Amino acid sequence: MPKAGVYRLRDLAIFLQGKCAVPRPDPTSPALRSPMSPTESAPTVAIVGCGAIAESYHLPALVRRSAVKERLILVDPSRDRATEMARRFGLSRTAESLDEVLDDLDGAVLAAPPALHVPLTLQCVRAGVHVLCEKPLAESGGEVEEILGEADRMGVVVGVNHNRRLAGASQLVKQALENGDLGTPRRIEYLQGAPFDWPAASGGYFGKSAGRGIVADLGSHCLDLICWWLGEKPKLVNYADDSRGGTEAVASIHLASGSCDIAVELSWLTRYANTYRIEGTAGVLRGQLFDQRSIIIEKNGRAEKRTAPKTRINEVMLDAFVAAVEGAAPPAVTASDVLPTIELLDECYANRQLLEESWYVNAAPLEVP
Repeated sequence: MPKAGVYRLRDLAIFLQGKCAVPRPDPTSPALRSPMSPTESAPTVAIVGCGAIAESYHLPALVRRSAVKERLILVDPSRDRATEMARRFGLSRTAESLDEVLDDLDGAVLAAPPALHVPLTLQCVRAGVHVLCEKPLAESGGEVEEILGEADRMGVVVGVNHNRRLAGASQLVKQALENGDLGTPRRIEYLQGAPFDWPAASGGYFGKSAGRGIVADLGSHCLDLICWWLGEKPKLVNYADDSRGGTEAVASIHLASGSCDIAVELSWLTRYANTYRIEGTAGVLRGQLFDQRSIIIEKNGRAEKRTAPKTRINEVMLDAFVAAVEGAAPPAVTASDVLPTIELLDECYANRQLLEESWYVNAAPLEVP
């Protein structure tokens, strides 16, 4: 098996289906807090934040496991929201704050707004509770290092829901690059854009209070994939967005990794092609962002379509987290795995430039007769 925290989707799926044996870690090791034995009851897990991602992603994956469902707790400042969601999913326990239930927990899935990710993660870790946090985990590499230090001190694990790594197409891209199928990468283009339509349950996405926008949201996904695909953090060449003191909705990121030039274009306002393309010295790889299973590789005038098995990535991610809480395996994506991503995100914002908007800058005032 690969080293901890870098499981391939195939290996992780096989393990979670019980088709291979993964040695349990030494219970005395400080790397894990008191692994649960197979004879003990299922862990007590809380979902903190009952917004759209909890409703559509985390909850369906957890409630399908009856033993976990029986002990699952929903936490949200809106008791009505938590109670209604508990009713629909057949759960019995809710709370308005993490403080109410922290002492009862073995693990916590943090699906609260991004500004709360670091304080909630540290609160859980310092209480000896394992964490699966929504992305982005933090705003700076220093915050990730603090989380890692506290997690090591308390012997708990911290996972991050960078779920695009688990998609079959993403795995195929990683394999193609590792196998040298494209030769040396020379150019990567990643385009994602569509009018914002996420059914957010809170107003935390926009305005000055929201702070970071599309780059921290969708950009954290694509930058994480690029770091993971290349096996290193690219250098930032330049970054520009449309923020004029509020939340950016359009951004352009230019990166470089050795001789590879990287362009990322993101928008919450306009529909883009929603594709990625990797050009190498020996071939070209193309993929659609919303096709999670297939890629196309063009070499020597021929196009080859590669397709991965169908996988429910939310189930893989949440099953891996439950296994981590039980001491059987690391999370699918760990906090240390995403440190380069967080550092790169922070560099983007620290070097922010204003995106060229000729229609705005060159606009003439309207003269009313």
